[in-house]
Amino acid sequence: MKKTLLLQLLCFTAYLVSAQNSEDIVIKPGEEGEKTLLKVIYLYPDFHNGFVYLKDGKKSAARLNYNIYNDKIEFISPRGDTLEATDEKNFDYIVIVKDTLYYQQGYFQKIGGNDTVKLVVKQSFAATSKEKIGGYGISTSTAAVTPYNSVSVGNQRYNLTVNEIVTLKKENIFYIGDQFNHFQKATRKNILYKFEKHQAALKEYLNSHSVNFEQKEDLQKLVNYIIQLQASQ
Repeated sequence: MKKTLLLQLLCFTAYLVSAQNSEDIVIKPGEEGEKTLLKVIYLYPDFHNGFVYLKDGKKSAARLNYNIYNDKIEFISPRGDTLEATDEKNFDYIVIVKDTLYYQQGYFQKIGGNDTVKLVVKQSFAATSKEKIGGYGISTSTAAVTPYNSVSVGNQRYNLTVNEIVTLKKENIFYIGDQFNHFQKATRKNILYKFEKHQAALKEYLNSHSVNFEQKEDLQKLVNYIIQLQASQ
């Protein structure tokens, strides 16, 4: 099936303004945005061979990709259609190339740790602003496309019927998980609670290290320290 997001955005140009923990995607009138947006809304620019591992021990192979915008795993059917994977509650984890994703009311991408201490990231989009600009017209020198005049993010639709620039923010939020794939946002309170057996050592570590819970590198060091604590018990 065709993806509505792509159709909605075909007539707008996008460019990125990157920050350490987020990206601003600015959508402007034009026809050059498709390739840029595809790179942003998908984990990979193309579909790759992967596996969906089920909780009952079975697995399915397919050409997969993760649609960050829709928060869905998509696959290519034998007929060549792009479809969304369903029944996520039965998924144990998904492997695409070297990436592992878990499902807990949405998908989390593993970026560090091991099987018992997992550092994952949840990526999401939010519309942050829209700005009126002067009049414009669709270029007659290019191949005809159907004009779409709105973009939806979550449950909100932003109308672009006149001349508007819409800024979407792609955010990264980090979570800590355990061997049961139960994930909590990476905060001092949650980490001390989740790993209460090592609370004293973790308090000492956190007091002596300036840990930014919105920085991947700081959290990777913290997760590695937790793994060392578990190995030494």
